[in-house]
Amino acid sequence: TSPKEAKIQFDFNKHYNILLFTESHGYRMKNYGAVQLTKINGLCLIDHQIKALKSRFKNFTIILSCGFESSRIWRHLKNNYSNLDVRLIENPLYRTTNSCESIRLAIMNTNSKNMLVCSSANIFEKRHLDKLSFSDTSIFCQRLENNKTDLKVYKGNDNSIKLDFGVGDLCWTEMLYLDGEKSVNDFYSIIDCEEYKSKFLFEAINKLSQRHRINIYENIHKQIIKLDSAVKLKEIIK
Repeated sequence: TSPKEAKIQFDFNKHYNILLFTESHGYRMKNYGAVQLTKINGLCLIDHQIKALKSRFKNFTIILSCGFESSRIWRHLKNNYSNLDVRLIENPLYRTTNSCESIRLAIMNTNSKNMLVCSSANIFEKRHLDKLSFSDTSIFCQRLENNKTDLKVYKGNDNSIKLDFGVGDLCWTEMLYLDGEKSVNDFYSIIDCEEYKSKFLFEAINKLSQRHRINIYENIHKQIIKLDSAVKLKEIIK
């Protein structure tokens, strides 16, 4: 069976937290600096992301969890989005920890019951967000033939049973939606330990799938690209 194609329903009365996380200090971007401030078609990546989020959500908070060049990112947000509910959470140990710790710190600073967790390096648009229901705990994936680098989605009965490197065309986009207070709390209980400070988000999702059904939604639009290297940037702007 294919990932969900049901009609998407969206509750505009809900308050959503959008958590944009980082898992490295940007060394693969060489001299481009923080990925959030990388220019694409004249705008910083974070500007493109905020534009898409504002088009999709009405009642929301954006939380950036980062470490590398966090002061520059904070100044950009302060100068350009003073009227928007957007926060920055700094991970002072970003060089020695990974995405789970960045996400843990962000969750500690919110009481949100509904949370979209997304890589801050993702290039996405409103039409991508429109394919997520935001009514059940779920992940977003896309089909990429002959892709040997992205994490693959292993599924059963339309839900994710494992994310891992391997064979297959169904790739995870590094986007997770946690629906409801129990889902958020259970996820936090997984990453709130020393063991997970150096682990990646997908490892926590695999643990969460043992407690919660994690539905799968598929991107049918152009590829969501993760801007994680100088080579990738050159491909995008050429």
